[in-house]
Amino acid sequence: MARRLRITRRAERELDRIPDRDAAAIRTAIERLAANPGATDIKKLSGHDAEWRIRVGRWRVILTFDNSAGLITVERVVPRDPAYRD
Repeated sequence: MARRLRITRRAERELDRIPDRDAAAIRTAIERLAANPGATDIKKLSGHDAEWRIRVGRWRVILTFDNSAGLITVERVVPRDPAYRD
């Protein structure tokens, strides 16, 4: 079942700062996740109740899910190293 996507302003700003090639790969991964959540490398973040991540090269996309609304929200797009510090 396809889900709706919502990208926060913060995530959009972060995507705008990423090199075009990487940003395109991230957008493709996000769209693939919305179409089929089981087809991506998704993992629940330990220590965070509702946050998940997908890996796209050296980038991490931090997400939340609202299953009742069928909505995936992209919260952050960050390099691997600082991704897990907040």
